[in-house]
Amino acid sequence: MRVVIDARVLGRDLPGISRATLGLLRGLRSIDHDHELVVAYARRHEDRLDPLDLRADGRFDLVPVDVEPNRMRGQRGVAGLPELRPRDLWHAPWPVRPLRAGRVVVTAYDLITPRAASGRRSLRRHVRWETRLRVSLGTATHVIVPSAATRDALRRRLRIPAERVSVVPLAPEVHGHDGAAAGEPYVLYLGTNKRHKNVGALVRAWKLLADRGETVVDGRPVRLVLAGHQDTSLPTFRQEFGDAQALGLRFREDVADEELPRLLGEAACFAFPSLEEGFGLPPLEAMACGTPVVASNRASLPEVLDRAALMVDPTPEAFADGLRRVLHDPALRERLTAAGRERAAGFGWERTAAATLAAYERAGARS
Repeated sequence: MRVVIDARVLGRDLPGISRATLGLLRGLRSIDHDHELVVAYARRHEDRLDPLDLRADGRFDLVPVDVEPNRMRGQRGVAGLPELRPRDLWHAPWPVRPLRAGRVVVTAYDLITPRAASGRRSLRRHVRWETRLRVSLGTATHVIVPSAATRDALRRRLRIPAERVSVVPLAPEVHGHDGAAAGEPYVLYLGTNKRHKNVGALVRAWKLLADRGETVVDGRPVRLVLAGHQDTSLPTFRQEFGDAQALGLRFREDVADEELPRLLGEAACFAFPSLEEGFGLPPLEAMACGTPVVASNRASLPEVLDRAALMVDPTPEAFADGLRRVLHDPALRERLTAAGRERAAGFGWERTAAATLAAYERAGARS
């Protein structure tokens, strides 16, 4: 089968989708198969593909495509480009599919609405999002989702039949590192500043702990580090919580990929209070680095993290209690560290790649 994998979104403005697409390509390169894979990419992102060395594998053909990937009007002509034909299937690894592309597989990582992400009430934005979702997913030959929770939400919202949906879990991209531990202990949040991430509840939880003197462990003050890509259409962490630095907050924006193993691995605890999540890769990567996790018990997170994380309600009070328990209970930290490593080891990009190829074959078999 000749499959076009649309990898035009590899920029750092969509870090989760970019890393998932790169992980999929790495997995597809590492497993045995006889498919021909055409990777369509934007020239400005070529350096992100270089480490995969796909050109050394005869099963891959890399094609630069200078057509904007994330607007519906930019999808009208891209499928007709002669360098992307002939093909049996097109895979859009994010929910914007090209028009008139024949058989199409679309990956939907979540169904989070613009209102949930930004907190803004905008009918125009919601209608545009809903239209794009229905066109892309409702007309796709097959849909890939990363969790059963997202599958169930998709079927409720768009009534897509079960035989047209495959659950394909993601995998940790980051693992532990060798080196000396950081000098200053810290609790880490890694993610965006979008509203559904619920970071405000985490900051309020930290204030509750600070007010009770529980952010000092073994005589050393613990900091709360808020890190990750910042959507500049929303208040950044520094803008929103900068006046709370007396609480021991630290800010890290746009962390480079090569910094992630140390940042995750040296944290005393990883906190993830998200209200809506299609999968939940950051806490799984923290587990892979041997860091105990306190996470929200909402959406896909219980499914992905299972009993290897301390799951709590995403409220300031519950998160404060969860963080207190992990910071002040060495036995609990040890148990979560061991369980987290074991849980994360069950996910891998080779497994993701094999399940993705199975979804391609299901789509190719449809008449």
